[in-house]
Amino acid sequence: MKKLTAILMSILMVIALSSYAFGDTQAKTLTVLFSHDMHSNVDEKIDGTGGFARVKTLINETLKEDSDTLIVDGGDFSMGTLYQSVFSEYALELRLLGLMGYDATTFGNHEFDYGADGLADMLDSARKSGDRLPYMLISNIDWDASTGAYTAQLKEAMNNFGAYEDYAIIQKGDVKVGLFGVMGEDADDCAPNSGLAFKNISESAKETVDKMIKEENPDIIVCLSHSGTSENTEKSEDYVLAKNVPDIDIIISGHTHSTWEQPLMCGNTAIVSCGEYASNLGKIELTQTESGAWNIDYYKVIPLDKSIAQDKELLKKAEEFKALTSDYLKQFGYKGPNDVIAYSPYTFIDCETIYDQHKEHTLGNLLADSFKYAAQKAEGPSGEKIDFAVVPNGVIRSSFREGEITASNAFEVLSLGIGPDKIPGYPLIAVYLTGEEIKTACEIDASISDFMDGTMLFFTNISFTFNPNRIILNKVTDIHIVNDDGTTEEIDDNKLYRVIADLYSGQMLGAVTDKSMGILSLTPKDKDGNPITDFNDCIIYDGDKELKAWWALAQYLESFDKKEKGLSTIPERYSAEEGRKIVDDDSSFFAIISKPNKTTLIIYAVVLLLIAIIVLIIVLIVKLHKRRKRRKAAKKEKVLRVE
Repeated sequence: MKKLTAILMSILMVIALSSYAFGDTQAKTLTVLFSHDMHSNVDEKIDGTGGFARVKTLINETLKEDSDTLIVDGGDFSMGTLYQSVFSEYALELRLLGLMGYDATTFGNHEFDYGADGLADMLDSARKSGDRLPYMLISNIDWDASTGAYTAQLKEAMNNFGAYEDYAIIQKGDVKVGLFGVMGEDADDCAPNSGLAFKNISESAKETVDKMIKEENPDIIVCLSHSGTSENTEKSEDYVLAKNVPDIDIIISGHTHSTWEQPLMCGNTAIVSCGEYASNLGKIELTQTESGAWNIDYYKVIPLDKSIAQDKELLKKAEEFKALTSDYLKQFGYKGPNDVIAYSPYTFIDCETIYDQHKEHTLGNLLADSFKYAAQKAEGPSGEKIDFAVVPNGVIRSSFREGEITASNAFEVLSLGIGPDKIPGYPLIAVYLTGEEIKTACEIDASISDFMDGTMLFFTNISFTFNPNRIILNKVTDIHIVNDDGTTEEIDDNKLYRVIADLYSGQMLGAVTDKSMGILSLTPKDKDGNPITDFNDCIIYDGDKELKAWWALAQYLESFDKKEKGLSTIPERYSAEEGRKIVDDDSSFFAIISKPNKTTLIIYAVVLLLIAIIVLIIVLIVKLHKRRKRRKAAKKEKVLRVE
């Protein structure tokens, strides 16, 4: 027994010395909760799901299991509901992220909706609140190339806030986490009011990651990227980022509202997305291998359904913030967010589903009609004739369900932006386009919207037919004007037509020529045909107020006959399509090649020229081959004669 005891003690001493010499060999682990594109969706949806309070409940439950959980957001945490109306003054979305326990977030394009000055004011408000706040990370702003009027103000606000322009290091248990944020090219394009220039995300990220590794050597590197992915992953900005900067371990991918039920892998980099509007929360659990790479043990996009209780603390705070929005609504004649203004007998299509169904939608018809109605009402009998109104699907942020419609509901459908008056909400503008440009706009809808989000258009007073099987930029086969009395007429290519749109859409119309490299040309003009240089000069006013897009919708909703519950009721015409956009899915050869336009004729000519060149090359090759053959035969014959 003495000998056995001595042997056991020796073994235990060897184990102890080995542990001391080689350290604890237990693998490091990390749990990450993530979100993106929450767009001020603080409250639960009409169907009783989603909302910040459910996000907080899940965060609380996860922290009980693992207090070292990393909680991050990929940007666009603001802009989408009435809460955004006090974005600059109270910074409620950022403060709520802090209350929920988020460690870090980044800027999305919609954080710039109120301009660089509005964002600067928000950061100052958040800082002065004294609330717990997440890190704000953005590493690819090119300050030297940024020429906006409020660039200096934003930079000062970011410095005062402590926003990280390179990276942040957070210790989570025994895991040293390196974090940084970037905003991609498409997001930059969608932020015309930022006044900032952004560096290429791959080049900027490579510099940041190399610096981070050299200075801090973190265990794991997490990128909060507001750049996005698409079905063609090879062309997705975040996939390209992962390919170019393989030292990134996780990319939280925002902007495109994507939902990846399994991580999109590029080498050892996991790209993850959980969808938009605080409908889900993403969770990922990882273990570090001996090589330093991280294995994914668990991944789930968790739906924030009714089974998840709403956190009472956050609900209470949200109610306090909601009360602040009443002051905004009072400017437009409403007492508060719950003022009932109309009744809908129908449930309109969800705004996100519009992106997936390229056709006419009754919600788009309703919104376009509201623009025309409110503009005519504001300008009165002496106003100039309005020929068309147009609404792109990119500005539609919510929808209507069957039942009562409140002032808050109307705002949420068209909630984006701000006007020169610095009051939230894009105003309506009036511009002129030629008939040929109107046809081009319809072609943009038919040809471009399937692969460029936000370019599906809804018109008043136009009916057009398109065939999705035809060659790009020649899909529209028929188009005509539909007058208010139901009569039709042809569009005059050379005539100037007056068009109503919101300020953002007007600005983006002018960018079509640049984006299409001159193939498509749209130049908004004044009534004399001169190109518009300042869209603020085109704003429509209702009295002394800018006619906001959402307010135009609210006025239209209030204009209908009072039927249901004594409320203005959306009429039956909006329960079905009206033939404004007709899809002709004929795939026959004649249907595809008939009625070629100028662009198609040019394409056909180029193709025929290429074919002719190829045929010519083949003919030349054949001739050369025959000539060589003849020469060889002649040479052989000469040799035989000599012999």
